[in-house]
Amino acid sequence: ISDIIATIDEPHPITVMATRHARADVPDGEDEFTDWLVDRWLEMDDWIHAQLTTGPHPSQPTEPTLIEP
Repeated sequence: ISDIIATIDEPHPITVMATRHARADVPDGEDEFTDWLVDRWLEMDDWIHAQLTTGPHPSQPTEPTLIEP
């Protein structure tokens, strides 16, 4: 991430969402895994859309966390 941040000319806030999934929740079969992964991407798309249209969720910190390059 610091490499990406280092390429930004002007400081801008970057919002990141990270989600952990228990290994037991991740399917083993290739087709099942692909379907599961597509569902995660759709969840991320929904989250991005919400960020762009309604702003951050109230539970998100109001103060940014600075990550130095």
